[in-house]
Amino acid sequence: HGLCGVMNILRCARGPALYSVYSRAEAVSHTHTVDEHMAEHIAKQARYKATVFETRCSKAVSLSRYLLGFLAKGTPCAIALYAIFIDWSPEVLIALARKPAYIMAASVVVSAVAYLLRGVARASSSDYRSFLAAYEAAREAGALQAFLHKYDFDPAAVPAAHVVKTLDLVTPREPLAGPLAPVKRIVAYAIAFGFARALIYPGSLGILNYMMETFLQTGRILAFSIRKFQRARVQTPSGTMVDTAFLDRRERGGKGEILAVVCQGNCSFYETSMMEQPFVNGYSVLGWNHPGFGASTGSSSGPTDAEAVAAVMDYVFNGLGWEHSQVVLYGWSIGGFSAAYAASLYPGLRGLVLDATFLDIVALAQERMPPVVAPLVQLVLAQHYDLDVARFACMYPGPVLFIKRLHDEIMTLSTRASVTDALIERVLRNHYPNVFVDSGLAVLRTGLMQPLRVAAPVRPTEPIPINAHGDIGVRNQWARYLTESHVIVLDMGHNDPLPSHPDVFQALTHLHK
Repeated sequence: HGLCGVMNILRCARGPALYSVYSRAEAVSHTHTVDEHMAEHIAKQARYKATVFETRCSKAVSLSRYLLGFLAKGTPCAIALYAIFIDWSPEVLIALARKPAYIMAASVVVSAVAYLLRGVARASSSDYRSFLAAYEAAREAGALQAFLHKYDFDPAAVPAAHVVKTLDLVTPREPLAGPLAPVKRIVAYAIAFGFARALIYPGSLGILNYMMETFLQTGRILAFSIRKFQRARVQTPSGTMVDTAFLDRRERGGKGEILAVVCQGNCSFYETSMMEQPFVNGYSVLGWNHPGFGASTGSSSGPTDAEAVAAVMDYVFNGLGWEHSQVVLYGWSIGGFSAAYAASLYPGLRGLVLDATFLDIVALAQERMPPVVAPLVQLVLAQHYDLDVARFACMYPGPVLFIKRLHDEIMTLSTRASVTDALIERVLRNHYPNVFVDSGLAVLRTGLMQPLRVAAPVRPTEPIPINAHGDIGVRNQWARYLTESHVIVLDMGHNDPLPSHPDVFQALTHLHK
């Protein structure tokens, strides 16, 4: 009996973390109209009631792992920078590495003890034992994908629903060369993954995911239990697992036959933001988390994010069976890079929506850093965070709709210039070079400062100018029409939720005419 008890403890310790039981949420939601407050009440009913002892052991395991990961990545970077810029003598470097090594060893011990004690706590919980028995039965039957729709648990225990074996990746446009190239690569890597990632993709930090855990669980209960999204993980060629949420409304016809693929910002998740607009307006919706965000694995950078969204699009077309002409990409903030990159791969998409995003990340980064480090900022961004939205948006030949937020505190520089305006100007001048010049460009810049217009844009009766030296009046008419067709100006800030109206996806419709 003692051996069986030990084996059961180890079995529970190895089992996946359980967060919520969806059947409890469904039982409550069937008898209530679900609003924001009711959703939180339902989430409380559905959450797994772990004991204080199990919760503390789980926190100890998580914090130990985060600390180990931080030290394992940060220590080599710190030592490399110290050796390059201060002192490279072996004695000094060994001494510098000794304390992090001690902390890592202590973290391993703490994690192992907490891991076993957590198994004891789980073995004493009837809810967890029931879940684990059902999980093991589903695993034996090969039905773990369907099991994701019954419980919210660590999806690392579930194989990928769609595996992508080959993809073309984004490479730096300016490869390093010359005798100092190896040193520059080391410095760029150390800075990029030492602290730059925390500034550019804070949502990929383990500590932030840990702090957001309760909010993410509530969002998943709302999505998968109440709204009936389907959860799946997509595996990229490099092995990253991208967590996705998909709602299929094709059987309804109409708007349901259009899929909105939502690309989140640098600190947002599909569980918490930006999927509401297409959902409320009746579209099919697919949301996904950047690498390192939520339950997505890996680490975010320019190439890994491009790989992730390309894999998601492969899943959309080859896994879920959507046609290119049915799919609209929506990118908010840094998600504009993901959306623009994916659109450049598939010119036949229905459209691209870029909301509160930037021309490229260089201007934003240099604005927030001292001028003396500008060359270093340029080096790091070029090698690891080459998020050039304009480059890929210009490569996409289909309809592009921009959302400009008048009170966008993130995309506005200290000079009051807007990097969103710069993006809009670059793309529209690329698509309509004979319209957005001289007076036509002035019409565009004026239009970007005016809030949303209620009336539909009126198409000029004269043909679009075929050169930059045509009639100024006709050019201005076309500039006004194209500005009103391609740009929605909203009187709101960067992080304000996008309202359900105007329907930005419906606004793309007249661009097909």
